[in-house]
Amino acid sequence: MRSLLLKDADYVVIDAHRFIRNASVYIENNVIKDIGPSTKINKEYKADIEYNCAGHIVTPGLINAHNHLYEISQRGLGKDFTLDEWIRKVVYPVNEMLSAEDYYWLELIGCADAARNGTTAIIEMMTSFARFHADMGIKAFLDFGMRGAVARSSSHSSLISGAENRSPEEDYKETANFIDRWKGNSLVKPWVGPSMNITCPPDLQVNLKKLANEKGVKYHIHLAETANITKIARNNNYLGDVAWSYSYGLLDKNTVIAHAVWITDIEIEMINLSGAQVVHNPTSNQILADGIAPVTRLLAAGITVGLGTDGPSSNDSLDMVSEMKSCVKLSRISNLDTKSMSSKQAFKMATVNGSKILGMKNLGILQKGYLADIACFRIRRNPSLYPVYDPVDALVYYGSGRDNVLTIIDGRVVYNEGEWPTVDIDTGMEKIADIHERVRDLLKL
Repeated sequence: MRSLLLKDADYVVIDAHRFIRNASVYIENNVIKDIGPSTKINKEYKADIEYNCAGHIVTPGLINAHNHLYEISQRGLGKDFTLDEWIRKVVYPVNEMLSAEDYYWLELIGCADAARNGTTAIIEMMTSFARFHADMGIKAFLDFGMRGAVARSSSHSSLISGAENRSPEEDYKETANFIDRWKGNSLVKPWVGPSMNITCPPDLQVNLKKLANEKGVKYHIHLAETANITKIARNNNYLGDVAWSYSYGLLDKNTVIAHAVWITDIEIEMINLSGAQVVHNPTSNQILADGIAPVTRLLAAGITVGLGTDGPSSNDSLDMVSEMKSCVKLSRISNLDTKSMSSKQAFKMATVNGSKILGMKNLGILQKGYLADIACFRIRRNPSLYPVYDPVDALVYYGSGRDNVLTIIDGRVVYNEGEWPTVDIDTGMEKIADIHERVRDLLKL
């Protein structure tokens, strides 16, 4: 048995609406065994390793519910392109060039970046050419110790490059094999992820959805991200992109929708009736000029909405603390209403709602019996995060992922004040530097 004691935190955040001042957290193996006032917890427990958390905010780990980590290879590129130009001129050429080993290191360093910012779980979607190396995504997660899911995409009718297309039979078979190879792992789950309706035909999607349900895994898809995608859906005689999926029975409680920007009230009701969940990506949607998702209407309908940064090429950041602030700001300015989104709602989206999307009931809250996925943000000697009256307000409105100093996943320390104990960060950065040089050559930068 291994044990950890997080001692004397100024604030321990239980969930979006509850916190304890001057508190400690005791962990055995991968579970929170006790939590409460420091005077009580410190006296009752001695641990193998103890961390002095005085001058810090201890929170549930943040859950990044939609990503493409391998896009670190394209970070900072094509920022003034339209979405179509960016995909054609940057994303696809680079993704096609990358090897299996490249994808492994990109995923691994992506995990390191996210954990450094207080993220303890990621839902990864490996699309286009990346899907051929989806195993590298799960291997990197496991080697790092990151919790989450990796969805393998499918494509039969790419609008960008025919080189990524495979027959429906081949994509189905490879997806089934991918699930069988990794199903049963407690930390990282294999998912089905047929990128979008316009690249993966309905008959294949129906079969993939059956496969996901039979295997007991989730189905992750981009829907209604842009006005053009909605236009294509309407040209095919559907109300919209969500309605397209709904008409084929692809939406249910095991379906996770990324984006849902261009949707109607009727489609919101379709999502609600089906039990599907949505992931909001506010920063990525702004940078790519996709539009503004109707998050307040989705939440008001009772739909579970999580929060994601999207890939580090469209967003450029894996900072979920900043993403919470972006979520609040975008909602308020689009509705011209300060009450349309609060720090508490954004924090819940990034924790409890993320755990629901992952299909986990013992995650996203700090309390006895829950899994020990935890972040720790420094207040002491940090003028940027001071003073603190309410810890959730502080993090969302004026905090940053870079205020985080300690990240614990499944009871295991994966980041501690500039050190990543589970990986060789220097070797990883050297591998990324080599990839970046090859990207420069490819794109003639």
